[in-house]
Parts: sequence; C-alpha cells; structure tokens
Amino acid sequence: MSFEVSKTSNIQSVNSVKKANTSSKSDNNSIWYVGKYKFDGVVDATNQSKKYGNCWFLTTINALRITNWGSEAINEAIKPDGNGGVAVTLNLPDGSQKAIAFSKSEVDKAYASGNYSDGDPDMLVLEMAFEKYFKETFGMNLHAGTPAESSMVARLLCKDVENTYILGDCDEADLAFEEILKKPDEYAIYCSFKTINVCSNGTMMFSGHAYSIHSFEKDENGEVIALVSDPRKSEAFLKIPLKDLKANLFHLNIMHKSSGGENKLKTNEYSQKHFEALQKSLLLSQLAAKGDKAGVKSLINSLTTENISTFMSSFDEPVVLIKILDGLEFGWGNGNAKKELIKPIIDKLCDRAKELGVSQEYIEEIKSRCYTELDAMFYTDEKVIGEEIARLLYIVSSIEYKDI
Repeated sequence: MSFEVSKTSNIQSVNSVKKANTSSKSDNNSIWYVGKYKFDGVVDATNQSKKYGNCWFLTTINALRITNWGSEAINEAIKPDGNGGVAVTLNLPDGSQKAIAFSKSEVDKAYASGNYSDGDPDMLVLEMAFEKYFKETFGMNLHAGTPAESSMVARLLCKDVENTYILGDCDEADLAFEEILKKPDEYAIYCSFKTINVCSNGTMMFSGHAYSIHSFEKDENGEVIALVSDPRKSEAFLKIPLKDLKANLFHLNIMHKSSGGENKLKTNEYSQKHFEALQKSLLLSQLAAKGDKAGVKSLINSLTTENISTFMSSFDEPVVLIKILDGLEFGWGNGNAKKELIKPIIDKLCDRAKELGVSQEYIEEIKSRCYTELDAMFYTDEKVIGEEIARLLYIVSSIEYKDI
C-alpha cells in the first residue's frame, strides 16, 4: 500500500502535521465574543477537565474536526444566538433541528465550574449543548459514553454519516486500515485499547480511555505510525506503531460521510452484536427518561446471555442502571414491580457467568444478596445490588474479552 505521510517528531504539535484544512477556514468565519470568550465555529486545541470523565465525547469531536466534512458541520452548528450568547444547532433523528442556546452568564459559570474542557470555547459550548441534550433525552450525563453515543453525536452534528464499528484486532480491522490509509482525510476515527501497554517504541497505551487517530506517517524504517490524539491534551500526539495499535485494539469506531454506494469498510457478526447491545443501553435510558415502563420491560426481556455483559458495561457503573430501573418504580410497597425490572438482568448475568465456568457457589452468593435487597418490603438499596453485580460483571467481562 502507498500513501503520503508527514515527517514529524516523537510528540507532535497540532500545527506540525498536515491535516484537514480547519484552521484556515476561520478566515472566512464570523468571529464573535460572548463576554471575554472568542467564538468562530472552529474547534482548536483543548484539554479535558480533570473533574469530568467525558473522554469519549471530546475524542468524537477531535476526530470529526480534522475532516473537512466534520469541521464544516461543526462550523454550521455553532452560531451567535442573537441575544449576546451562543447557540448549538443539532440535527434530530426526525429530520428537524434543535437550537440549544447559552447566555454569557451560563458560559461564565461553565468555565468557572472546571467541569468542562479548557482551551477553545467552541469545544466547551459543544460539551454544554450535548450534556443538556443527553440529560433531557436519555436522563444521563456525558460521563458514560461508548461508540454508540459517539456515533449519535456524529449524526446529530453531521448529516448523512455512516459508522463502521469493529471490536478487537481482527481481519476486518486490518482491511479497514488498508482502506483508511488510501484516503485518511475522509475518516473520523475513535479508538480505545484493551490493556495498559507499552508500544515497541516506548509509547504508553492506556485502557479505559478514548483516543482519536489524527493522521499517519512512516518512520525511517518504513513502518506505519499512527499519530493519536489524547483528549487530555489534544494538541500533542502519541506516536503509536500501527501494528501495536491493532494488537491492543478494543473499540474501533470509524465515522465517514455516506457515499450512496457500497461501504468498503466491513464489520463482523460479533462486532455488530456488540454494537447493538451498546445501542440497547442508550435506548433503555431514553425509554426510562420518558417513563415508558412497558418499553423498558420489553427491552430488558430482549437481552440475552450473549449481550448482557456488553449492555451492562456500557453504563458508567452497574449501579447507574439499577438506579434508572429503581427510579421507574420508586416508592414503598413497589418491591414486586421493581423486581420485574431488575431481576431479569441479574438472572441473565448469572446465567452468562455459569456458561463461562464461574463457580456456581460464587454466583449463588451474588444472586442471594441481590435478591435479599429486591425482596425488601419498603426499601431497595440499589447501591448494594450495583456493587454485587459489578463484582460478577468484572469477572464475566474479563473472560469474554481476554481473546479479543
């Protein structure tokens, strides 16, 4: 394969690497101020807040902003609100648009809180807008996020976007990178890693964190190197040999404009089922936020032992899921109603643990403690249930993902 590469140093500054022409676009953009903050609809360098675990969201924006189509969509989304503030316009699934506006005092308050990224106000206002949208629509904040939420963010900002999701190092990942390297500027790439690992060139890869792939280069030996952006400091890039990145790959979510033709990027059945489980968790949050008990119950009943751990792992913590379900049947004397929602999830996770060879005695201990809480006449302690499920979920997930 052949492709153009840049010659860069081990840690790359934003301006030293050839990328989509986003910075020069600001020459033609309107620039306005909300108080002391300068907006131009172009997202530049930012640093993730140390208080707020929304790396998945910042990574999504960082991936989109270096493509021409993504940067144009972001520029169209962020505009003055006409009242001295700023507004972000989202493209909703039903074809309508929703403008979410913020005043000067709201922007000031957001900066002062330390809960959002620092650096570029355009990124901060995107965080604020999506936080509000996700809270109103799904009853959740931006702490919990997966490639399913990442794909939704892309679609809400950019029209006609496709995504290809691949789990782990597999043939489909190899083929995807072959296609990406032919036209790297066309793709917005979100990735995460299985384990904390040291690359062959000494660069560290961390699990439990999301990254975007900014561009590629070749080293002096002709080896392909991925320049990877960490949202904790987006203006500096990690140089990761592509072979090392693929070997430690967990999530790979590739976003690109719909071409109307055949998508040359392929996934596999296992990855597709994993992604569908992530989407189910997002749907459950939406149904619960609307108070749709019947819809929540139907979705829970559709879960299987094959997708239960992925579904549960997509929540920030298991207790978050339990609180959502507990909230639908809140109050004294609702023990049986709560049990109808929560018990199937406990049972399916326990059944999955049994399939994977986890000790039956250990499974029964977990189940017994959860059932004791569910059978409480007046009060269900969701924290206890969440902690017990978390213990079992960790074991199940470790077994399931050890060969990915």
